[in-house]
Amino acid sequence: MSRRLLLDTHIVLWWLRSDRRLGNQARSLIERHDCSVSVISVFELLAKNATGKLPLPEGSLADQIENFGFRLLPLTAAHVISGAALFGLHPDPFDCLLLGVARSEHLSLLTRDVQLLERATSLPGNPVVEA
Repeated sequence: MSRRLLLDTHIVLWWLRSDRRLGNQARSLIERHDCSVSVISVFELLAKNATGKLPLPEGSLADQIENFGFRLLPLTAAHVISGAALFGLHPDPFDCLLLGVARSEHLSLLTRDVQLLERATSLPGNPVVEA
């Protein structure tokens, strides 16, 4: 059975840009498994772009994500409730929400965030995978 992955925001950005920081192991995981992207990541990228902190490729970000074959996940109340329960675990609310999505959808969050990788090991089923 194929592993189902939720891509962390920086992983999505690196994939879209063909960034070298996304190593061969992570690329292989993405190519071999079903991958999803939460609208949380779309919001986070667009918010950083709007404040001038992050240039993005031209065109619809959602369309680009879907054109790569990634499933775009809407945000649900179950995701928010699951993520809110993690606010003491990690200081970044976007990461807590992404973990909530991963837990609710039975996905593994693919990330390079060292703090998130360390802190999530205490969660049942350890829902993170190192990129």
